[in-house]
Amino acid sequence: MLTYLHQLTSRALKAMAAGVLVFTLVFVSLPGASSQAQAATKGTLTETMDLEMTEAAQEFVESILDEYADVLEDSFSAALKPLKSVTKDLTKQLSKAAKSPTPEGTLDPMVESATTTLDAAATAFDTLVADTAQFKTTLAAAPDQLKVALDTQLGAKFDDLQQAFDAVSGAIATLSSDTAELGAADPAEAMTSLTEHSTLLTEAIESAKTAISAFGD
Repeated sequence: MLTYLHQLTSRALKAMAAGVLVFTLVFVSLPGASSQAQAATKGTLTETMDLEMTEAAQEFVESILDEYADVLEDSFSAALKPLKSVTKDLTKQLSKAAKSPTPEGTLDPMVESATTTLDAAATAFDTLVADTAQFKTTLAAAPDQLKVALDTQLGAKFDDLQQAFDAVSGAIATLSSDTAELGAADPAEAMTSLTEHSTLLTEAIESAKTAISAFGD
């Protein structure tokens, strides 16, 4: 994802530079352009190009954020995919264990599988957090006018996004810890804890979806 976003940034910056070059060539090749430029108030060309660059920067931000939102949504969905059934399966197995007269050991295979799934999901979200921070750094290194446009349009969106991803990672880590301890826990109590923490994960996921959608607004 990060490599693709770097390519988008590079292409947009090249397009902005090409636009400046074309505008300049057209300006100096027009009949009387040189005399008009000399007669014009000092700084007119600079002011014109400042406006052009500002508009180009705004267009770049809108374009890159639309692309970023799409790529981010795909990455987010891929990271969520393994979680779709794990909590449901755990709840089902816990319910069975709670009713069983000999629940000891019946959850061991499920615990191992679910722990692996949750750990993998936590790693995926940690990667998303790192990629988000790196992409923010990449954008911050853009030209000053581009940075101004980014700051204006983004505001606290990146901060909200990282906080949302951190919340999802934390909720997954809690579920992973719960799962690892299921074999030694009372099934009824474990099911209550799992249900509570599953709810927290669901809420964190919805907050993350809202933060992702904000990039396309």
